[in-house]
Order: sequence, then C-alpha cells, then structure tokens
Amino acid sequence: MPSTGHFVLHSSVLPPMTAGGYELVSAQSGTPFTVNTEHTSITVASPRYTMPHDQILSSFPPANAEGAFGDRLPQIVLKRRTLPWERNPTGAIEVSTTPWLALVVVAEGEAELVSPAAVADCVTPQTPLLDPDDRDVDQSAYLAVTETVVRKIFPCEEDLALLTHVREVDVNDTELANGDDDGWLAVVLANRLPVFDTATGQSVRYMACLVNLEGQLPALPPPSPPVDDFVFEKAQDWSVLAGVTADADLWVSGGALTSAVNAEILLPGDVARAVEFSQDAARLPNAGAALDGAATAATSSAASAASTWSVMTPEAATAAISAAANDRDASLLVRDTMKVGFKYPISLYAAEKVLRFPVLAHWTFTTNEGATFETLMQDLDVGLLGTMPEPDPAAPPAPATTPVVATGHLRLGHRTRRGDTSQAWYRGPFVPHPGDRE
Repeated sequence: MPSTGHFVLHSSVLPPMTAGGYELVSAQSGTPFTVNTEHTSITVASPRYTMPHDQILSSFPPANAEGAFGDRLPQIVLKRRTLPWERNPTGAIEVSTTPWLALVVVAEGEAELVSPAAVADCVTPQTPLLDPDDRDVDQSAYLAVTETVVRKIFPCEEDLALLTHVREVDVNDTELANGDDDGWLAVVLANRLPVFDTATGQSVRYMACLVNLEGQLPALPPPSPPVDDFVFEKAQDWSVLAGVTADADLWVSGGALTSAVNAEILLPGDVARAVEFSQDAARLPNAGAALDGAATAATSSAASAASTWSVMTPEAATAAISAAANDRDASLLVRDTMKVGFKYPISLYAAEKVLRFPVLAHWTFTTNEGATFETLMQDLDVGLLGTMPEPDPAAPPAPATTPVVATGHLRLGHRTRRGDTSQAWYRGPFVPHPGDRE
C-alpha cells in the first residue's frame, strides 16, 4: 500500500479470464478401468448492460451539479480494479489490454438516451456479440447517436487504453474511499472537456455515459493526424449534427413520410430549444382531439386533487416522505428527470445511420462560466498583520492641504448665526509648543 500522500498509477490490471460461460473437461488415464470424462459448466459473471451501484465509488463532475467544469475531464471511479478489462471489445475470448468501457460526454441535442429498453435493442442491429444470451439484466438503457456525432466526440480505439487506468491509494488517506477495502480503484476518463458555450456565454448541460463498446470498435473514429499547434476554440464545434444535410427527411413512427412536421435540432446557443410540432402538428389525423382530450383529463385530475385536499399531520407527512423515498418508482423519477434534454427521437429524423451503445451508468451536469477553485484562491486579498492595502488606481485626488499657523490654528469655513459665510480660526486643546499658563 502506498504511503500517506502518495498513490501509484497502473496502466491496467488484467483478469485471468474474460467474463462468459466456460466448460471444464476433466479426463483421467493410466488406470486399469475406464473413467468417464467429466464436464462442468461455469460462468464468470461481470456487468454487461448495467453497472451495480456498489461498484461505482464516485464520479466527477457530481450528478446534477452546476459550475465551471470546463478545465477537467469527467471521470468515473469503479471499485473492482479489473472491471474495464473483464470483457474483450473485439468479441474474442482472450483477455485484451483494450478496455470494453468508455466514458462519453454528450451535450443536449447530440444524442438520445432511451430507457428502459430490452437488452436485445440496446446494441446496434447486426452487431456481432460473444454469447448474446449473457446478460445481467433484462432491461437497460442505450445511447442513440449518429455516425457524425460518433466521429466528432467519441474516442478512437487507440485512445481507449490511455483513458483507463488503475490507481493504488491508501484507503486511510482517501476521503472518498466509500467502503473500498483494498485501495485498488479503476478509473475511466472521458476524452472531452465539458466547456460552456463561448460564443454566447450560455451554460451547457451535459450527460456523461459509461457505454459498452463490445463489437462496435470499427464504428469509432480513426486516430487524428498529429498537428503542430492546437486552437482550443476551433475544437468546440457546436454544430455536429447540422453538417449532415441541409434538409433531412423527417420520418414519423410507422414509416410514413411527412413534411408537415417542423423539427429542429437542439444545439447549445441556438434559438431553437426543442423539437417543435406546434404549428403543423394539428394537421395530422386526430391531433386536435388528442390535445383536447389531454387538456380535459388534466383539468379533471386537478379538480379531483383539489376536492380531496386535506391537512396532513407532521407524523403522517414524515411517514409519507419515508414511504416515497423507499418507493421503487422513486429512482425511476430521478432518472427521468436527469434524462430531460436527452430524449429527442434522433432515429426518427436522422438522415444517416444511428448507432446504439448500451449505457451502464449515466449522470447529468451543467457547465457555466463560473469561477473555479483556482481562480477563487488567486483572487483572495490576503496579507500579514499590518499590511497596508494597495492604493486604488481610480481614487480621487487628495484634498488641498489646509493652512496651519504657528499657534496651531486652522482656517475653517464658518457660517454666522445670521447666515453669513466667513473664515474662522480654530484650535483644539493641544498646541505645537509649550505655552504659558496665563
């Protein structure tokens, strides 16, 4: 274990074997009688579509946080050190140094998070998977994203090993150990800085997704060629979806083509902030009746709730809050709230291929132009006891010196009882030189 104040970084910690089903075959020879061959089936379990909560130690930026996070890469810390390498992303059975997990950061309008969905629908169709029946859950979530966005913001295959590492820390010197007992942690970093919109100065909401890359390494972008210089502003391209086609065909559910629906892609800083169906949606069959029915149902529900309103005692309120916290649907409500802004049906109006990546964990946060901890510390006005403050460069000029005579009298402005203004000489009880008592 490292000493206090130190930690050790490891590029990877490979497991003895990958997750999946195995068959052990044991045979015995050299005996005067025949021994039947023994076949034993074993399963090496590992998360595939959902990350257990006890395996997530921490994440940065914090979930639902808002602040200046544009100068640090998002990350997620996993408890088991071998988790990122327990599956082979190429679909082979051998252990690979390329991790099968990647942390992807998407902004509002760049991707769609679909949850819940059957695990068979969480992967891009016709994707080859090793043992498709190996599933840890029946339903999970997936990230629907176009090929253009994948080429823009996803890491390339060569960078996956650089974005994942293992930290060996002292558990007694780690604030967020969260029950870890051996000090070995797996860390997955994102490849994208969640900066705010520098063009308009507006904050940007992001979602960090821990995705499964099994069978989809060829869909990742190729490595970028080396460059001599780097302009950070040019790397922040907010129009990743707008460059596909100027007039994409819009398909509605069922395969019917319609030009009546006016859909706009939400991009940070754009005027359009949602997929709008307001003007021409009423032309669709039964659209008006559906809207009227929804409004009537909402009014009836509100009236029913108002008629049954009653005062709740503190004991009953406490019991209701406890029941709500333990409700199975409470976590679903929190997840649905975090997905707001990432529900746009990209697969319905995208003019190119839409890829699906299983999401094992996700959280949202907002980046703004707020001050960071470093800037706050640098702006502190500190000094030792007795340190004089720095002069204000914009301070007004000092007033003219008041004339003083040898007797210590000052000439001051004076107003008489009649209201006339004149000059008067004033002296306090002290004099600048010894005086006579008389």
